[in-house]
Amino acid sequence: MGEGHRWVIMDDLVISFTDLGPSQDAVWHAFAKDLMTKGINRYLATSLGAVQVNSVQRKITADALKKRNIPTAAVTDDRLVRGLVTAVAWLGVNIKPFAWSELREAALFLKVPATKVDRIIEAAVRLRTSSG
Repeated sequence: MGEGHRWVIMDDLVISFTDLGPSQDAVWHAFAKDLMTKGINRYLATSLGAVQVNSVQRKITADALKKRNIPTAAVTDDRLVRGLVTAVAWLGVNIKPFAWSELREAALFLKVPATKVDRIIEAAVRLRTSSG
């Protein structure tokens, strides 16, 4: 999927992990295409800090999320990022910030069935541990 941003699709949920540092626009175009064409209805976005997502990449992703009205849980331990997510939510975007210690709550916010929550958490942790 590319360096910097990677994802896995599980049923109607996409889980992504974004590394620190830049990533290619082509990766984000591929990601947005999956958001639009793979029957995604919920998004668990994860990172380990203040990621470097440029304006083109933000727009590509935001357009796909808005067009499909996909609820998003943003998981990061970076307080600034969580604050920005909160500000975006005030603008009417269906997004909520969570710390990594709240990963289960993030899955529940997305209305992941209880029988699948552990599997979703394991997949998110796998994406995180496969970074850099």
